[in-house]
Amino acid sequence: MKSGAMTLAMLAIVSMLASCELMNDDPADDRRVYLMTVALDYVDTDMNPLRGTVNDQDAMERQIEFLCRQDGCDYTMISFSARGGTYSRREVSFSRRTGERISYYSTIPRTGMKERILDEIGRLSHQVTDKDIFIFHYAGHGADSTGDDDRHLNGALVVGDIVFPEIGSWQDEAANQSSLVTIAELKMALAFIDAPRMVMLDSCYSGSLMGQDVDTDRIGEILSSIRRMLYTGSVGNDRWYLFSASRDDEVSYEDSRRGLRHGCFSAAMLEALGYRFHEDGMEGPGLPDDPTITASMLYERIGDDGLWEYQNPQMNPYHVDLVLFTL
Repeated sequence: MKSGAMTLAMLAIVSMLASCELMNDDPADDRRVYLMTVALDYVDTDMNPLRGTVNDQDAMERQIEFLCRQDGCDYTMISFSARGGTYSRREVSFSRRTGERISYYSTIPRTGMKERILDEIGRLSHQVTDKDIFIFHYAGHGADSTGDDDRHLNGALVVGDIVFPEIGSWQDEAANQSSLVTIAELKMALAFIDAPRMVMLDSCYSGSLMGQDVDTDRIGEILSSIRRMLYTGSVGNDRWYLFSASRDDEVSYEDSRRGLRHGCFSAAMLEALGYRFHEDGMEGPGLPDDPTITASMLYERIGDDGLWEYQNPQMNPYHVDLVLFTL
């Protein structure tokens, strides 16, 4: 009787373990890469038009999707674009298990881009898990604001039209605030993402990304403290991997030396990721020389691109490297 009860207990345990295996699978198989990109060309605005930004966005999406497929991981990509006067949102999602790739595209109003971007990050914060990777890429204008009273606007993402009054400063125009995502606002929104966050800003004065710590906000302090208790390894940067195209007092450039016009920083980052620029002006996804793509490798590679002749890309310090893809 005792032996029979033990046998039944063992069978129950084996059955339970088998059920757990079927439900959970390998945790590594559930990893998803999230890419969120924002790019504006500023056509039909008072801003100087940029011809490389939407090319940067297109190329970044193609390359990250290619690497995700090579690495065998799921991905979700969300893009906000202003292209030729048309504003749009696109979402692409891929499941390795089902092989299903779903794509949505919709045009959106010209106004309210700031709220849409921050709301989207907030929505994703409820989906992203600690085993995922979140990548944010911005290509567009960055605000130049170094005065004592408005320095918090320096490097802000310009995601709408800016009014330049004949008298006074554009910083004092209340309507302009709805077109600016400040660095502090961006980092606060991203602080709720429960995963390593890699942020790439290809914009003027983007080095402000390094100087404004999200932990200065009370909510950021609470989130940071909780994460430091729950996660180990990346103490010192709280799983932030930040890249900027220039210092906080520098502009960033775009050119056509690779065929299509691109931001110089984005093009260097794309090449580090394996993207191919050919002599005939054709370009497309490719594999990097090193099968393991890490944050430190990317920064080292863009350092070999010659960018430092006219702008100085920046990266925040960290203790533990971030492995993005293993190919």
